[in-house]
Amino acid sequence: MACQKSPTQAAAKGKPQSESVLGRVTLSEEAEKRLGITDGLRPVSLLRGPQRRLLRGEVTTAPGRSAWLIAPHTGLVLPASGSQLPQARDRVRAGQVVVLLSASLAPTERAQLSTVRVDADAQVERARVQDQATELALNRAERLLAEEAVGRKVLDDAKAQRQTARAALQAALTQQAAIAESASQHHPFSRSTLSQTQLVSPLTGLIRDVRTSAHQLVSAGSPILEVVDDESTWVRVSVPSGVLASLSPAAALVDDLSALRFDHAVEAAPAEHAPMTALPQQASVDRYFVLPPRARFAVGQTVAVWLSLREEEESPTIHASALLYDPSGGSWVYQLAAAHSFVRRRVEVVHIEEGIAFLSPRSLTLGGLRLGDRIVTSGAMELYGTEFGSGK
Repeated sequence: MACQKSPTQAAAKGKPQSESVLGRVTLSEEAEKRLGITDGLRPVSLLRGPQRRLLRGEVTTAPGRSAWLIAPHTGLVLPASGSQLPQARDRVRAGQVVVLLSASLAPTERAQLSTVRVDADAQVERARVQDQATELALNRAERLLAEEAVGRKVLDDAKAQRQTARAALQAALTQQAAIAESASQHHPFSRSTLSQTQLVSPLTGLIRDVRTSAHQLVSAGSPILEVVDDESTWVRVSVPSGVLASLSPAAALVDDLSALRFDHAVEAAPAEHAPMTALPQQASVDRYFVLPPRARFAVGQTVAVWLSLREEEESPTIHASALLYDPSGGSWVYQLAAAHSFVRRRVEVVHIEEGIAFLSPRSLTLGGLRLGDRIVTSGAMELYGTEFGSGK
């Protein structure tokens, strides 16, 4: 209103442009020749060949190639060497002593042992008092005998009682020492080598999970750490039940999730003796594939798996150099709509193989492409920069 313009005119000028207008670029003939666009135009065509289904997979250990070290009894977890327990991703070998388990009594047993120690201490005190009393009696009997106030028999009886009390005191002291030594061996922080159990790794591999810390008191049956064989890894793929019959028993191609090409994919052979697992809630069946030794994937990693179909199909294809990707990950190409005019079209890429991008059938209806449309393969990035004002 301040600029003396009606609201209708201001709204008309601020109206956003449609996608069809934003996606159109017009060049001069000279610009087309300089970018090599005319010679780089390639048509959208159908290609018949083996098709693959892209599914999500998880790298796992082979059956029987992972093991947990379990505490056989209640005890204190101690390092086998040094001051620290093995950590995750540390390598161990079969037969290696990984941790030590120092024996320790249960709470009820420790309470019983404390009661026994109290009783032993009381017996020692009683025996010591009795020993002192017999010593006084013996001294008195010797004085009375010297004064001829008593006979020889009184002195002999006092000596016998003295020897009996001394023997009882010695026995009580011996019992007290034995109980004290047994209690020290089962003390929670004792490191007596007589009460330690060696826990040995059953296989060679990496430590994947550690559930305890050094000097931690664990009960019998508690898991301490897990060892996995990283040389024998499989890939587990959950296949929808509806497409299971259409899959070929051939090897699978495994790669990172971000990969669309097969150039660096790893070939994994079907597992012969795979477990029969499934997810009924998701209507899927698991298939397993054996990765080659020392594959670059880690246990637990999520990967992309391409499974071959039994029958060949026709798919729309374009040259891989024609593809452009927006910041959100969408795939686009530029189509020659008219002389010197190009339109940006959205496409869905299934995979790229040997420089050819295989598109989904939806690409022919999603972005308005048709078979035979000519696609820009040289200068596509320059067209993208010209459209959004970031080009030269």
